[in-house]
Amino acid sequence: AAVQTEVTPERPRLATPEQTFTVETGLYKATVSSWGGRLVDFTLKKFRLTNDPKSPLLNMVHSQGELPLGLQWPSKSGSKVLDDSRVVYTIEGGRHRIHAGEDVELVLKGEGPEGERITKTLKFLGNSYVVDLDVSVKGRSDARLAISWTQEVAGKGSRFAGIDGPAVLIDGKLKAKAAARLEASEPDR
Repeated sequence: AAVQTEVTPERPRLATPEQTFTVETGLYKATVSSWGGRLVDFTLKKFRLTNDPKSPLLNMVHSQGELPLGLQWPSKSGSKVLDDSRVVYTIEGGRHRIHAGEDVELVLKGEGPEGERITKTLKFLGNSYVVDLDVSVKGRSDARLAISWTQEVAGKGSRFAGIDGPAVLIDGKLKAKAAARLEASEPDR
């Protein structure tokens, strides 16, 4: 049987010390880093890595690539894609531990590579796995913005399933399109 191993994603080394903020609910523990405003841990408390009762809890952040909640946008010249991986955010927020029916909001603020003023607002709900995200990038005229959550999709023969491509929840139904079926196209301008 295939065993899913946890790999620590590569992270940029920044001069400013990293600060983290952890929110804990009855359902999960989530940790956000000031380095890039990334989610560095999202451990589900009611699910394990395998069906063995002694197996570790399932951490949804185990990609070998970029950590979740990264932002990308076109440079002012349009010649390259910028991201917030080297942005050091300040984190403002409420309580660390919340109960069902309560919520907590974290506000992350930082400056992008071309002087953009970036604000990420995350709202964690005490009775749901849903995390609301609101993003504002001021100081640029292009409205295009990408948000990433990359995750390894298990190989053939594994008991793990995943979606490799865009997915959205509409009217309680998951709509997905396999990455292999996507067609290349020019972005709308």
